[in-house]
Amino acid sequence: MSKAPTPNQRAVWRQNTKQCWDCGNPHLVLIRTQQIKYCTHCHTTIPWHLEPGQKSPV
Repeated sequence: MSKAPTPNQRAVWRQNTKQCWDCGNPHLVLIRTQQIKYCTHCHTTIPWHLEPGQKSPV
């Protein structure tokens, strides 16, 4: 299991089109500075990369 992000990391919560690959939770926190998503249910960190054709949210 991965470590939880520290409080000072920049995070954005959004409803995602993707789900946690461990528990299926759709509520993932995007931590842009580390290019990961964090599952609020099972505390898994997931690498975050744009899919082909996807644009950055910023």
